[in-house]
Amino acid sequence: MGPLIITSNDPQVPEGPDQVEQIIEEAAAAYRAGAAIIHLHLIFKPARPGEYLSFDIERSTEVIRGVRERCPGAIVQVGKTTATNESRIALANAVGIDMLSMTLSDNDKFLSQGIPANHRERSEFTEMAGFCLEHDILPEVEVFHAGAAWNLYYLIKEGVLRAPYWVNICLYHEGGGWSPRTMAEVDYRINLLPEGALWHLTAFAHPQKQFVVTPTTPDEHTRLLTYAILKGGHVRTGKEDRPEIRPGVRASSNAELVAMMADLATRLGRPVATPAQAREILGLSPARAEVPTS
Repeated sequence: MGPLIITSNDPQVPEGPDQVEQIIEEAAAAYRAGAAIIHLHLIFKPARPGEYLSFDIERSTEVIRGVRERCPGAIVQVGKTTATNESRIALANAVGIDMLSMTLSDNDKFLSQGIPANHRERSEFTEMAGFCLEHDILPEVEVFHAGAAWNLYYLIKEGVLRAPYWVNICLYHEGGGWSPRTMAEVDYRINLLPEGALWHLTAFAHPQKQFVVTPTTPDEHTRLLTYAILKGGHVRTGKEDRPEIRPGVRASSNAELVAMMADLATRLGRPVATPAQAREILGLSPARAEVPTS
């Protein structure tokens, strides 16, 4: 079984005068703890309720450059699929990125936050995948259910995705993108994937005051990621997915959660991938050398 690629998810740094510096520091700490991929939501322009988000290109570029400088070789992944495709393309053109997240199905999780349901036409998937192919960006395709896997096959058939495919198996919480947070669901979902697909698991364990289906506990979350490690997949972790390190105790940082997964993988006999190893596994180009801005 090959090395385990750990993705550190968005550090959830609130808006403020030191937001850029704090995001970079959080990313650097997660990198030191064992994360090869740094998933970032970055910084957005002010938006009115009901509008899609648009990146603040200048400040988001500053974050990415700072992460590259502090995390040599790390894979920079731009997430936040509720952002407009126009601003995602503009950011990629401005600074260059390694990975771009793409949700291959509707997602209404954000309706409670005043953000529209993430509805993308199949033509938009095709356009963004084609952009990534043209610019040597690896799409991280998010598969929430079987319909999203069908869209993955569609993009392959259209010639805009090439192997190795990097698939995020998402076990989501409330909303139309919900799926059971079970090992059986993990097995079902990975059996849908095409030959040449590599996958990692994202499971959400958020304590919620109101819910339809009982939320996943931190212990259940740990078991799910452990199962992914043993199945030969990879994992994503951090406060975005799991605010608590254990029931009732909030995680101090993404780094704390990444370190826990790295230690667990080591105990299970699976080494943690370095950024260079992760790039080789994923077929990514060597890391760009970032010139310090000061």
